[in-house]
Amino acid sequence: MNSLILLTLFIAEVIAIYFLAHSLLFLSFRLMRRFFHSDTIIIWLTAILYLPGTILHEISHYFFALLLVMNPEEVSILPRIEKNHIRLGHVLYRKHPSDFIRPIIVGIAPFFGAIGLLWVIQIFHLFPSEVWWQNILFGYLILAITANMFSSKQDLIDLIYVVPIFLIIGAVIYIFQIQLSPQVVIQITKTFELFFSMIQIPLLFSIIAHCILIIGVKIILPLL
Repeated sequence: MNSLILLTLFIAEVIAIYFLAHSLLFLSFRLMRRFFHSDTIIIWLTAILYLPGTILHEISHYFFALLLVMNPEEVSILPRIEKNHIRLGHVLYRKHPSDFIRPIIVGIAPFFGAIGLLWVIQIFHLFPSEVWWQNILFGYLILAITANMFSSKQDLIDLIYVVPIFLIIGAVIYIFQIQLSPQVVIQITKTFELFFSMIQIPLLFSIIAHCILIIGVKIILPLL
């Protein structure tokens, strides 16, 4: 039951961060337009603010593309405008038309990279801390990381194939009656619960911080 609760909570938190991060980005653009009339300046300021998350995002793409022998050819963390939206970075790699499994893994790699780094932060007790500047530093990093852990539409273009893959795996397990020993199941469950309980702090912090910033910007905007 604990595992199911933690998984449900984790999914809810990730969904909340997704919408909050997009809302904050939109409001931040509106706020910066009150001070700057140049889109170039606004784009570069946004890129700088989100730089730690962008670096982790693109490194995750690159590492998994390299690991899966997809020959990554170009990596960039510089912003650019593409089809009426801002792209903070990109990784180019070779993709075969009939190969959809590896692109899926590469496409969702930033999510796993972000969750993995949040776990590392908790493992080493870096946040929260009794040192005030460390809380500011890692609080900012958590915000930047969680805001950039979501894959773009282009990254997820092959994600539609995931559902039938899981259905096939489930069918194989059911047909061949594949079972694990109770000891293995217990160990997997304990590991699962430990992992997801540890990353609750950074995820909840990200949600609260995003909400505070969104409310703050909404209060400031009418005053300018």
